[in-house]
Amino acid sequence: MTSSTRNPEFVAEVSVASVDMPAVDQAAEEACLGAAMDNDEAATLVAQKLTAAQFYYEAHRHIHAAIVALVARKEGVDLVTVAAEVERGPGLESIRGRDYLHVLVESVPAATHVRQYIARVAEKALQRSVQRELRSALETASDGGLSGDGLRRLSETVSGTLVSLQHAAGEQAWMLPVYDGVELAEMHLETPEAICEGLLYKGCSTDLVGEVKGGKTTLILDVTRSVIGGAAWCERSTRKGGVLYLSEQSPHSFAPQCARAGLLGQRAFHVVFHGDARSLSWPEIGEFVICLTVEAELDLVVIDNLSLWAGIEGEEENDAGVALQTLRVIEAMTAAGLAVLSLRHARKGGGSISEAGRGSSAIAGGFDIIAQLRADKLPRRRLLEATGRVFAAEPQDLVIEMDEDHRYTFVAHGSSVARHDARATIIELLSTSREEALGEAEIIASCQATGVGKTTTQKVLRELSDGSDPGRLVERAKGAGSVSPQAYGYWRRSDAI
Repeated sequence: MTSSTRNPEFVAEVSVASVDMPAVDQAAEEACLGAAMDNDEAATLVAQKLTAAQFYYEAHRHIHAAIVALVARKEGVDLVTVAAEVERGPGLESIRGRDYLHVLVESVPAATHVRQYIARVAEKALQRSVQRELRSALETASDGGLSGDGLRRLSETVSGTLVSLQHAAGEQAWMLPVYDGVELAEMHLETPEAICEGLLYKGCSTDLVGEVKGGKTTLILDVTRSVIGGAAWCERSTRKGGVLYLSEQSPHSFAPQCARAGLLGQRAFHVVFHGDARSLSWPEIGEFVICLTVEAELDLVVIDNLSLWAGIEGEEENDAGVALQTLRVIEAMTAAGLAVLSLRHARKGGGSISEAGRGSSAIAGGFDIIAQLRADKLPRRRLLEATGRVFAAEPQDLVIEMDEDHRYTFVAHGSSVARHDARATIIELLSTSREEALGEAEIIASCQATGVGKTTTQKVLRELSDGSDPGRLVERAKGAGSVSPQAYGYWRRSDAI
């Protein structure tokens, strides 16, 4: 290369807005300082791992300096001590006032993640350093013509920048949080906050699998109505909050379903239609979702259905690599504190709850909770199963039934549904007249017609007619009705319901 060699395309390419715009992550800086004022261990890490110069905002530099001073003196770090330390120097006006310290503490997502916040602040500080070096190099390159010395200086500058990047990469590796068994035992881990008990949790993802046209959308719209109103759903508690629904349908088909679910007119219910998002990639959709939910203060995101929104087509469903790329976007949503529920179609062959969904098993493995909606022998009834790593104890299977208003009602837990059905059948079948009493064989036959076995029917019948229970619902007597004198006849008490 001679002294006359120039590359104007290179100069034009790197002289872009990204060089002139300072790299900064305000949320990460605030999270570092807020965590330090909320947790002693975090304060020590922020003081040791970061310098004041690595903060972009001047107010943050003053707060960091106060934290460093307090840690050095082995004094407690909190709102009061930091405010007092700042007043010893530049004064509270330099940090936007005492109220800003409260904002920092209240806005930190989780003090236990302080190492990640520190890494983010350090990364942005490095990027600003690189920008300064590039800006200097550009000024040198744009002098009108580079001499041999100019080329040497530019080469040295670029080389130095690369060394800084490599060094920072090594430093960043040590920033990753590593915990030993003692530290794990000392962690104060909060139980994820339930949006809908046993199904949806803040900061967690749920994968709901069900047959095509099997009622998944209707089910989730019903859950959504309860979440928005803060009302229990099928005897499970909910947390009141806003919902963003990513719908695969068009407004023409989705709006009537929302009307039946009682969601029209609800300000806390937001919908994005896939037809309006076709030009965006799945990662771009994820970024949009996070920004929107933060702005609108929403807690739950429903993705109906995942394959469509993530752009998974054909054989890609079985590609583990595609599955992992899909999950990265969902992980970003849960990391933002959202409860995420994705809907997927069941495979034709069915299978266990962990194998029921179509496509790669890596999809199911990446979710915190796996749920399955199964059809029942009764057309309006469904069985909802769930399992996951967030549960201290597995939730019971839920048997639900849709009423005439398209609302799901609790029927029984899966293990007791047969007893529930036997009880309901017996109470409805029996007359209140002793003269019309029925024999056990006839009662068993009627229950078997609804899918309830003989043994279950006999047990329930004994419970209902227990002579020692003053609150029993069924009476019995030998020879009652048309049965033989040696057999029991059963009839319902007039006050039974």
